[in-house]
Amino acid sequence: MKKLVFALIAALSVALTSCSWFDSYPIKPKIIGTTFLQEEKGLVFAEFDSVRYAPTIVYTSEKVSRDDMDGKVKPIVGMQVTVFTSDIHQEPVFFAGQVTVEQIEKYYHKNFSYVIGLVIFIILFCICVIGICHPAKKQVIEVVDAHA
Repeated sequence: MKKLVFALIAALSVALTSCSWFDSYPIKPKIIGTTFLQEEKGLVFAEFDSVRYAPTIVYTSEKVSRDDMDGKVKPIVGMQVTVFTSDIHQEPVFFAGQVTVEQIEKYYHKNFSYVIGLVIFIILFCICVIGICHPAKKQVIEVVDAHA
């Protein structure tokens, strides 16, 4: 019984600590620039060094649910945006406001160690319950005196 409780405590401690093995890889964002959205002939765009980028959505840089759904808004003329590219995006990405590389990395960072720890905890908890409900039967070995 003490071993089961110890294993349960060990599983709980694993579940509550993070491990870098389960971290997502950095996306290495390259910021193009920060500007205010403009409009010409019905097209909303951000312009950097005479190159125009037309956003379809602008991320608010906030995750609005625990399912990692992104906060998105439609581009509005006059809105300040930061435009960047990265290893995981084919097209430029637009974030509302002025954001840094660190903020972008933090936004895309994921750690899955809690899921692995939770699975281990549940498995060991089930083993403990089974061990308590169905204790192991002790086998009695009789010693026969061979000299009698």
